Amino acid sequence: MSKKKTERLFDEIRRMAERLSEGDSSLSPEEVRNELRQGGIDPDDLKARFHKAAMQMTERERFADRIVPLSLRQAIDTTRPDNQMPREPATALAFAERWLAKFASSFALPSNIEVARAYRKSGELSESDKRDLDTLEQELKEKVKKENERKS
Repeated sequence: MSKKKTERLFDEIRRMAERLSEGDSSLSPEEVRNELRQGGIDPDDLKARFHKAAMQMTERERFADRIVPLSLRQAIDTTRPDNQMPREPATALAFAERWLAKFASSFALPSNIEVARAYRKSGELSESDKRDLDTLEQELKEKVKKENERKS
């Protein structure tokens, strides 16, 4: 594909993306993932397909003995599967930070313990799940009690 045709194609893709994403610039990455899921799109599958297509474009460029554009290399690095390390040092650092953030994130308790208790009373939980839920409830009550004592 000639350079002019490629530029026209990229311009058309940019225009389409801008029309489709009007007002979406304030969404967080997780909100975007939720929007995609609600639209019936699996974000992980989409990312994998995009990565595969970008890799194929890279191979075509290399086979034609042309330089792979920086934007294409960056797209490949940002969509790379979690089990592959990026080639660019800055991207590798961001990859490592995201990977470590998964371990550093705190365990989230159910936001509404009453709903969880109601589900427990339905009788559809195993005994070990009931015990785990009781333990979580007790820990939450103790944490709230300690926080209230500190404020008093």
